[in-house]
Amino acid sequence: MGISIAEKIRTIIEQGTLPYLDTLRRELPKGFYELREIEGGIGPKKALVLNKELGITGIVDLEAAIKVKKVRNLKGFGGEQSEKNILENLQIQKEWHSRFLLGFILHEAEEIEQKLRAHPAVLKACLAGSVRRRKETIGGDLDILVSTNNPKTVSEYFCSLLKYNGC
Repeated sequence: MGISIAEKIRTIIEQGTLPYLDTLRRELPKGFYELREIEGGIGPKKALVLNKELGITGIVDLEAAIKVKKVRNLKGFGGEQSEKNILENLQIQKEWHSRFLLGFILHEAEEIEQKLRAHPAVLKACLAGSVRRRKETIGGDLDILVSTNNPKTVSEYFCSLLKYNGC
């Protein structure tokens, strides 16, 4: 390791950031990192071309440009097939981002189930759906079956358990 790299590492450790790197990041166009998150096909060069040539600052802009067939004519973008591949990758990414790995949510799901079971108005509670079947990924919801003679009280209690209280 050279002296220059060692100094940069020391700066990051001491300050928690590297001013030079922060400056470079500010110079990147809006939406650069969002475009880079698209799997299979949008590297840094292509993200910059999309921004410079078409003013694309995010996924919504990119989808719109592909629908009107503007991306296929850009240098380095392999025509119609490239647009098709990007759209497919965007669809896969949307589906993946709406799912959660079982290992990340199982503990919380079981904790919610136990708290529901412990409530005096709950006769029975159990996890259902993808979590019960131990699927590798879980959709955007958690299925819990609850038996009670007092649904309003249990519903209010359930909502109080959620970190995001959208009830």
